[in-house]
Amino acid sequence: GEEGVVTKMGVASDDSDTNPMIVASSDDADRDDNNNNSENNKSASTAATDAIHTAAPDREAKGEGGVATDDVIDAASDTPLSVHGDVEKRNDVPVFMVSSMLGYKPGGSKWDPYLPGVPVMATVTVNHERWAHHFYVEFEHGDFSWMVKKYYSDFLLLRSSLAPFRLIRRSGRRGRGRHRSTYLPHLLSIQDVNPRRDVRVAKQCVKVQRLLNAVLSDRQLRTRPSTLKFMEISRFSFIRDLGRKHKEGVLTKRSGGYQRVTNCLGCTACCLCKCSVWRHRWFVLKDSYAFYIRDSELRQVVAGVLLFDQWTRIFAGLRETHLQYGIKIRNSSRELLLKCPSHSVMKEWKYALKRAMMLDSGKQWLSDKPYHSFAPARANCTVKWFVDGDGYMEAVASALLSAKEEIFITDWMLSPQIYLKRKGKLRIQDRLDHILKQKADEGVRVFIQLYKEVPLALDLGSEHVLESLSHENIVVLRHPEHIQTGVYLWSHHEKLVVIDQSLAFLGGLDLCFGRWDTARHSLIDAGAAPRHHTSVMQHIVSIGHDMQHRAQVKQTTSAIATAANRTTANSTTIATVHTAEERPTTATTATTATATDLEESVTSTDNRSSDNIKLVDMSSPSSPSSCGEEQQQRQHDDGSGSGRCVRDVDVDVDVDEGARVSGHETTASSSRSSQVWVGKDYYNPFITDFVDLHIPHNDLMDRGCARMPWHDVACCLYGQPARDVARHFIQRHNFTKHEQALPMHVPFLLPRCGFGEREGREMSYLLEEITKEGSSSSFSSGADVQILRSVGMWSCGVATESSIYLAYLTAITMARHFVYIENQFFISSLPSSVQNSIADNLRRKISLAHIDGTMFRIFIVMPLLPSFPGEFGESDAVVKQSVVHWNSRTISWGEDSLMGKLVAVDGVPESDLKKYISVCGLRKYQEHQNKLRTEIVYVHSKLMIVDDRITIMGSANINDRSMMGDRDSEIAVVIKDHDMVDGEMNGECVKVGKFSHSLRKHLFREHLGMLDEQQQQKQKTPHDQSPSLSSPPSPPSPPPSCVDD
Repeated sequence: GEEGVVTKMGVASDDSDTNPMIVASSDDADRDDNNNNSENNKSASTAATDAIHTAAPDREAKGEGGVATDDVIDAASDTPLSVHGDVEKRNDVPVFMVSSMLGYKPGGSKWDPYLPGVPVMATVTVNHERWAHHFYVEFEHGDFSWMVKKYYSDFLLLRSSLAPFRLIRRSGRRGRGRHRSTYLPHLLSIQDVNPRRDVRVAKQCVKVQRLLNAVLSDRQLRTRPSTLKFMEISRFSFIRDLGRKHKEGVLTKRSGGYQRVTNCLGCTACCLCKCSVWRHRWFVLKDSYAFYIRDSELRQVVAGVLLFDQWTRIFAGLRETHLQYGIKIRNSSRELLLKCPSHSVMKEWKYALKRAMMLDSGKQWLSDKPYHSFAPARANCTVKWFVDGDGYMEAVASALLSAKEEIFITDWMLSPQIYLKRKGKLRIQDRLDHILKQKADEGVRVFIQLYKEVPLALDLGSEHVLESLSHENIVVLRHPEHIQTGVYLWSHHEKLVVIDQSLAFLGGLDLCFGRWDTARHSLIDAGAAPRHHTSVMQHIVSIGHDMQHRAQVKQTTSAIATAANRTTANSTTIATVHTAEERPTTATTATTATATDLEESVTSTDNRSSDNIKLVDMSSPSSPSSCGEEQQQRQHDDGSGSGRCVRDVDVDVDVDEGARVSGHETTASSSRSSQVWVGKDYYNPFITDFVDLHIPHNDLMDRGCARMPWHDVACCLYGQPARDVARHFIQRHNFTKHEQALPMHVPFLLPRCGFGEREGREMSYLLEEITKEGSSSSFSSGADVQILRSVGMWSCGVATESSIYLAYLTAITMARHFVYIENQFFISSLPSSVQNSIADNLRRKISLAHIDGTMFRIFIVMPLLPSFPGEFGESDAVVKQSVVHWNSRTISWGEDSLMGKLVAVDGVPESDLKKYISVCGLRKYQEHQNKLRTEIVYVHSKLMIVDDRITIMGSANINDRSMMGDRDSEIAVVIKDHDMVDGEMNGECVKVGKFSHSLRKHLFREHLGMLDEQQQQKQKTPHDQSPSLSSPPSPPSPPPSCVDD
């Protein structure tokens, strides 16, 4: 249409009543305004009412008037949410207000949605149509700009809704002094404004902009529901972390549309509209998602969130939606059907949605991404690796204490009473539950998602977490509901922590008992127990046949040393690896059961070893138990034929008393240092599973027996990748809330968009805190990072995604020199049983290297045995035998195994297999009370490094449960280095990535006992002893390979 008058105004969003300068493009406007003032014989409210009665019926008859209520955004409470810290200094609305349980009342005198001290600029443009005039009003408020399309009648409606409130407010202040009422310019009725008389419309445009100017200059008028509705403003409009302000307004929404949800009649979500309920909702469109708000019980809450993904499509109109003014938004989890009040509103929303998806912030989620992942690849990212639980948990503790708004945690198992920092004397302030409650008291919202275990199969203590972390600002969700969903075999296996959606930790480490460890991997911790106040003075740990059938020691201490020496010479030979964290949900699993039936283990502790750790040939017999005859002798002396270990626990002993009662053995008073592994944190799954987790400070086993060291790897991500991890958490959280129909105190969460300089400045101090005691080589700021995951309809409510599996296959295909794998499982490429083909990809790389005569190496480090009680051949070792069976079939047993195919299909001589592949495990030796103790180091890592350039780490094991996507839920990250350093492979100088190269070298040094003495001393626990002459000697240098150290 023909462009008309353009005017601008600027209004400071404070309480000042001073009218700012108005800039108009017509000289006749002021003169016409004076004439109109003299002609105004009726009150403003009467004139506006007449205009509405004469002009509005036509629009209302067409459904163009929308919802005729002024309290669309009105909420109940006048009390604003308290803002802690320095959030107010940013001239921004804190993002944690989004998930707040409190309500807001926009019309109240204490709540203002505008940024404090930031002016509002408006540009009014008049466009001429054939039968009507419409106005484009473009607003600018700080960094936010948006445009609304309004008709002349909309301004009349705005004035009529504000005039009565202005008069009531004026009359109600007589007792406290006269209040100067804000003047609202009079607007001509629609009959007096002939659409064909452009000069008359141009003159009214000045009054329109003066009306807006008057409204915005009055604090109470600009926060009225009718004003906010007119300007399309809500409390989510000016939160920078949520992204740009695109479009807001009232639409009618049809209920349902979820992929897995059926309606009341049991038919599908695609049934006729008669089965659905239509409701008015306030919709908000952001860069990469849309959500809607409802008022329920006088609380304004987010009622639904729809995230954009690569399956998102927009449909509009009668032909595509079967509604005259309908809009349909479809993604991988939901089909949302909306009804607009008019054709013009439908076109505005369709254009706004298309525009949001065309911008980079929205387009990145709709386009195809590498490995078909939900998240795009991020360039030049900051990332840091952690090996073992001590450094990782200390960094997590520091990050939790620095949180200002939100904390996200999801784990397979969580122990609230675990100590995250253990340097020096243990402090209650370093316990996870105390840290979370401290931050919750400060106003930080904490959201925790846990796997809800099957009680008959295993006990992970998720119900105890609900009781321990009871706080109004802590939300703990457990999923799935087994009866409701029918999911019994699969679990949520992710391990991640997100701080303010800006810093993320992920890997294989749960924040639970048994995971904390150092590079030395101490076996014995017999120090004095800390003082814990509890009424329980005696605790009986029922071990049953798990301890009775514990393997008897058949070798002497000298034989152990001889076996250790022998293993170093054959440390890289092909062998069978046995491991397990995942535990079947039934005890009837047969040895030949399918590999996918292996459920997550009852316990999993993660750590790695140092100078006394030996690389053990997987084909050799396992070394004797660390507890052995001594444990059985205690049972015999106790007269307990059933294998029950009875011990008195003096829970009131102070740390400084230096003595404690442990079974029938009293620790000498010379051991005055406090315990490092307290209560059930001292754990060995070969002896007993976790029981009575609601009594965390009571020991689970006799401390005369060796604990099981745990080895694991994790990383810390900063910036945009952390946003992607948070988006995954939010998607799972919102899905769980909807599926379980959780109450209002469990809010829907909204992801943040972008990551600018301000966020970088706020998190820089945290990065310094995390990295100040770590090696600088573990920190890289020039890597391409992409978040991967395995999710499906049951776990996240989305289409099946197996991007972790695709990343593994792609990285192996790209390998030129070597592939280094640390994993808890290796179950792959078995016909009719196992679907993933990781082992076949490795076999093809070896076959090509054999044909070309080039050097190519594959290193696989796994646990020597699965972490389950029982001894082979006994009835209680069915699970252990099943895991060993599938691991062995993958590696060496039969013609379908990796080695069997290399020999039978690819023609690789059996004697040459050692040139290409090495499968190794770890074992720890330690002297205690003049006796040599030993136990395997349980490798719990989920790591693959390719050519020191590509690293994949996370929570996914190499089996179908973790890789297929529709089974266990997993999360991982692929890191491609661009920060290069010099390296050497196979005698050639090459460029290798700083992150991958430093991580792989650290792991090699630790496993081979070559860590620097200073680093070993730094990670030494109070109960480590120097190896005696009877201890096994240090291993020799590793055999020649194409990988340098």
